[in-house]
Amino acid sequence: EVLYGDTNYLNTLKDKVNKVVNKNLKQISKEKDGDYMFTSTKLVEAPMPPVKAYIGCSWFSDKQTEHMKAGIEAIKANPSVSWEYSHYPLAHQYKGMDVNNNPEIMLDKEWQMATVSADIEGIKGCELGIMLYVPSEPDDGQAWEMGNLYGHGKQCVVVIPDDEVHEPLNLMVACGTTRIIKLSELATFDFRHVVADVYDGEVY
Repeated sequence: EVLYGDTNYLNTLKDKVNKVVNKNLKQISKEKDGDYMFTSTKLVEAPMPPVKAYIGCSWFSDKQTEHMKAGIEAIKANPSVSWEYSHYPLAHQYKGMDVNNNPEIMLDKEWQMATVSADIEGIKGCELGIMLYVPSEPDDGQAWEMGNLYGHGKQCVVVIPDDEVHEPLNLMVACGTTRIIKLSELATFDFRHVVADVYDGEVY
């Protein structure tokens, strides 16, 4: 009555809970001392949902653009990442202004501040970062995003082109992120459980 003004609601809820418990815990039996024990060691785990990622990239050269496009296709094919709920900055440009077709908008102060703010909020709201990075053409903006992810306690996976695995990486990018993988690994990499790894390539 205090909660809903209808005691029947609580009785109905109690019945529903009991049905769920009885259905899902059939293999639990009560011992003489009142303790409960599992009569089976097999437990069924619920599937892990895909992660919500911050997807960083560069598009200032042909090589960066090629890597970005291939990376996006691989991410969309990866079932452990939710493309729909991830934050891909180019898909959320301020007022729909396309910087690729209208590069002059980068001079607009309102656009600048709104873009940075949107990216920061995207980083705050994500579970981890996926950075499509080209070591031979380092991007200050991506490096900043990686540092911001680290500052927010988020894991960051850096994806580099297969033909640049021997290209030297900046120390902070190589060792200040969670893991570095090749583009060919991206479509099948499990982002629901990212384990840190030491970068064994050359750094500067």
